[in-house]
Amino acid sequence: MREDGVLKYRTFPTTADLGLFVYGESPKEVFENLAYALRRIIGGRKTLRPSGKETLTLKYPDLETGLFLWSSELLFLYDSRGVLPLKTKILKLQPRALKAEVNLGKLQGPPQIYIKAITMHRLQLRKIRGRWRASLVLDL
Repeated sequence: MREDGVLKYRTFPTTADLGLFVYGESPKEVFENLAYALRRIIGGRKTLRPSGKETLTLKYPDLETGLFLWSSELLFLYDSRGVLPLKTKILKLQPRALKAEVNLGKLQGPPQIYIKAITMHRLQLRKIRGRWRASLVLDL
């Protein structure tokens, strides 16, 4: 998906799941774009009703596991409260910890795509040709 002429994410085919590549100029931007991608995949182009702001903190052994936990946390917010990220700002991203501020919005109606879980299959975060790319697979 392009916004402002910049590729933020794209999907790729997998068997019975949805693969996702997320791009950014830095790992921090990849984490922010992952929140954007999940919002668009689940909510489509539907308008979200603002539903507050939360500060999320995570600890993890490495950045790839951090990506998995970050996306799982965002999916948990949707599953438990029906909210998706409207705007995400990563305040601090370290090799073993993350702190983010997330403006949330309530999705009105059913999701465009229902994601059952984030998987660790094909989970990766790498710098390729000067840009960062994460890959992960969503269980539908």
